[in-house]
Amino acid sequence: LPLTVVLPVRNEADALPKLLADLAAQTRLPHHVIVVDDASEDGTVEAIEHGEPWPFPLTVMTNPGQGKKAGLSSGIRACTTTWAIGVDGDTRLGPEAIQAIAHSLSVQGANWDMALLPLRIANVPDGPPHTLFGQLQALDFAAMQGWAITAVQRGKPAMASGGGWVWRCSAFPHDRLRPELPSGDDVFALAALLEDGRADRVGWVDDVRAMVSAASMPSLTHLLDQRIRWGAKTAQYPDAL
Repeated sequence: LPLTVVLPVRNEADALPKLLADLAAQTRLPHHVIVVDDASEDGTVEAIEHGEPWPFPLTVMTNPGQGKKAGLSSGIRACTTTWAIGVDGDTRLGPEAIQAIAHSLSVQGANWDMALLPLRIANVPDGPPHTLFGQLQALDFAAMQGWAITAVQRGKPAMASGGGWVWRCSAFPHDRLRPELPSGDDVFALAALLEDGRADRVGWVDDVRAMVSAASMPSLTHLLDQRIRWGAKTAQYPDAL
């Protein structure tokens, strides 16, 4: 089962080469990696071009709009595979992630249009966060993940994270992401499925090998800013959520 990894990025010159190295070390390589750059100013594209020769086809695209939503949409439109994996540019993956995702899709993918990946807060692909503040964030986020996963398993999905998910390319709701809002690609994409009566088409990759590790917030101020952004968009949530 060939899988494309779609990476909408902005100013990820330090982090993105690490993620690409994780993808290069996979026991099952991605069929294609598509990086959609949103006018990075820190040399993100140059960091990719000057990196090691990657053992998979890698395409760098320019974001045709503004923000992650437009980049994600254009990357998925460019896919030639049935499925696209979406992760953030500053995440990390263990060496069996692609293999685990492919296995889950081969077993259950016929019933899914979108699936959540296991996602945690950590500084590294393996092991706990390095700091106490990071560990507290990890516990907090694990509680949210547990709620999101349980909701999917009960057939009433209510939350997704664009930091780690899988989409059937033909089912992605390109025109329903609310581009006028600065964030929420994950929430509004999920809402589109629910509004169309396809809640049962949302799955969960129940395999720890598929774990996506996302960086913790570096300070309490950054964490509060993040939660304020999350809270601000809730007023725009459709009734389906």
